[in-house]
Amino acid sequence: MGELTQYELWHSEEESSYLFCEAGRSHEYLPAPDARCIWTVEATSWEAAQARKHAYLGWEAYRPMAINFYKVSAPYGWMSNFAPYPIELEGKVWPTSEHYFQASKFPGSDHAEAIRRQRSPMIAARMGRSRQHPLRADWEDVKETIMRAAVVAKFTQHADLRALLLETGDAPLVEHTASDSYWADGGDGSGQNRLGVILMDVRQQLRSLSPGS
Repeated sequence: MGELTQYELWHSEEESSYLFCEAGRSHEYLPAPDARCIWTVEATSWEAAQARKHAYLGWEAYRPMAINFYKVSAPYGWMSNFAPYPIELEGKVWPTSEHYFQASKFPGSDHAEAIRRQRSPMIAARMGRSRQHPLRADWEDVKETIMRAAVVAKFTQHADLRALLLETGDAPLVEHTASDSYWADGGDGSGQNRLGVILMDVRQQLRSLSPGS
């Protein structure tokens, strides 16, 4: 279970407004002169605190905003398979989860090993997408299992990534790009976002394994 943080709910009758923030920080948001603290709550994340605030006020259930990710250099880029976090699977170290995923299309081959040895995940992806080498016959049947194994390895073998993933609370996770409508959302929400779904599944798995959860 994550560390508890205390939050305060302030209310101004004159302005009919609310302010919700971490305890002791209300002055940073310039509350109305008549505002007073009417409720406090402890929670392990902002999302959890928001949900309890909405329940306290009798508002419609809180729906966290989706978190989009794609480019490694952009916010939440650590969710990308291209992010530079090595994983160990099948007795080998893979520079990124992308390397493992792409090489798994050609198990036991020299091409798979060549993909693993590439320094760049972009080049590894290009090599994996090339059809100059025969793709394993059962790829469509096993690709999600392989992707899940890579994601689980990434977020269990790197404590910092595990913490970051858990900090996203219950927010929908969406790989947002028009270049992929299977693993991502297709850019307009029409895609299946399978990588995002797997990330959310792994997040829930990690949460259930956390002490005190």
